[in-house]
Amino acid sequence: MCAGRSGESPLPYEEAGSGPPVLLVHGLLSAPSLWNGVAALLAERFRVIRCDLRRHSGPRPGHGLAESRTNGLLTLIERLDLPPVHLVAHGSGCPTVTALASRTRERVRTVAVVDPVVPRSDSAPAIQAAWHLENLLQWLAVAYGSAVRAPQHVAAIAAVVAQQTHASLCEPAPGVFPPGDFAGGDMGGLHGISCPVLALTGEHSSTESKAMVAKLFGGLPALRWAEVPGSGRHSPREAPAATALLLQQFLTANG
Repeated sequence: MCAGRSGESPLPYEEAGSGPPVLLVHGLLSAPSLWNGVAALLAERFRVIRCDLRRHSGPRPGHGLAESRTNGLLTLIERLDLPPVHLVAHGSGCPTVTALASRTRERVRTVAVVDPVVPRSDSAPAIQAAWHLENLLQWLAVAYGSAVRAPQHVAAIAAVVAQQTHASLCEPAPGVFPPGDFAGGDMGGLHGISCPVLALTGEHSSTESKAMVAKLFGGLPALRWAEVPGSGRHSPREAPAATALLLQQFLTANG
């Protein structure tokens, strides 16, 4: 994992392959390893860059987590002097890349969101708590070499809390999807995006999750929507080959 170049809050990153740049972004309480299988396949045709948002400095006073991470991604793109990039995000990392694509259109070639979720509008305090939990998990990994080697009761509790926190932050309640229930309503400036967009959802993801994607992305003129066969909420991990194939087709078709 390479460190970002000197400056404020550089993001560690790793890269493989050559060709048009593809930036893979993970979500809250996740890690770059989510993309292991997908990254290896995409690197056959693209320059694949995975940044570690767990090592970001986190939200500053008056700034949301998505905004803070968007600024971190933009800094990384600028310091690597990348041509227009293909942005690919998973889960709660999706608002970060849609905000970036809306703000800096000249730096973004396409956007792909995989199993997208959006933190609920009333979840700001919980997001802060989740960020601190993310730091705890990172500390455990550093202190013990891996979460598996951490004291079992601590690692087990942290893993359960992380799973439940992520679900409560991002998942719509079953059968309930009231207008305006999700922060921003347009997922970080969706209506400002002019580049092609791919939305991928798992074949076995919930009806509510698919309804959320339709609500948020349905109005985009350059949208392509596809289902990832054999996957649920974590397509890059559950079906990496199928996810990579759909991404590769979209990225190749759009330069």
